[in-house]
Amino acid sequence: MWYSVMRRPEQGIFLGSLVFRHSDHHRLLAEQGWEEIPIAEIRGGTDSRGGPHL
Repeated sequence: MWYSVMRRPEQGIFLGSLVFRHSDHHRLLAEQGWEEIPIAEIRGGTDSRGGPHL
């Protein structure tokens, strides 16, 4: 995968960012305490009928 989803807790919520892997920005976020989210943890939500949220 070319991209990485990164997150960081901030005042009770998570901030998120989509970045290119192995880029300077990816390295900077990791140094600042951001964590990479494993692909297996990323999933879309569904509405009450079982369809995707739009």
